[in-house]
Amino acid sequence: MSTLQAAVPLTQTGLRDRLLARGYREIDAQQLDALAQDVPRLIVLPLDNPERFSELADIMVILPEVLRQFPDGCFQVAFCNPASSAALCQRFSVYRHPALLFFHDGAHTGTLEGLMDWSDYLREFAAMLNKSPSKEPM
Repeated sequence: MSTLQAAVPLTQTGLRDRLLARGYREIDAQQLDALAQDVPRLIVLPLDNPERFSELADIMVILPEVLRQFPDGCFQVAFCNPASSAALCQRFSVYRHPALLFFHDGAHTGTLEGLMDWSDYLREFAAMLNKSPSKEPM
């Protein structure tokens, strides 16, 4: 018997369950502003259908590994439920999945779209960690 098994497609429910198991918080688009004000450095992942965007399964592996390269607690992670992710993506001009939206003290400081090389993730996360919030409203 082979130790390799066929990959099981990730469903919307399976993706949500994995994110919750990692300790990430589920929010809707209306909760974002209040949460971003309460959390010094926040990363938000807008969800979509993982059967349509298979790269969402990849970010489930990549994001925790990248976060391990930084001090514990320097970023908190939330994900926007599928029902309101379209509004969130429209608000922040997100066109590719997976996407990560970064906030610092309530201000949107940047967005990463699509998959990247490991070194690019490390560079971009470090830049977001050191980026000061602008005074412009979200």
